[in-house]
Amino acid sequence: MNPAEYPDNSSYYFIGYSRKDYCFAEALAYGLTKRGVNVWIDSINLKAGGHWEQQLDASVEQSSGIILVGSRSAYESANVQKELALGACRA
Repeated sequence: MNPAEYPDNSSYYFIGYSRKDYCFAEALAYGLTKRGVNVWIDSINLKAGGHWEQQLDASVEQSSGIILVGSRSAYESANVQKELALGACRA
């Protein structure tokens, strides 16, 4: 779901991860969703044909928080670092 699609403007958590951690991040998103936690993860929520960077930025900025799949790959990823910086700026 995209943020605007959550019922009653519910809050959600952005999941940040490195592509190398894709399988773990997907499993995490699935597990959290099953437990009633709204999450936003690019592999599911990015709209095709859209401006992916703008969608990611807006999703980070509108989220209740960021769940980082912390790994060496994530800490070395420029995209993950950008997502964390965006999240930190809102705090």
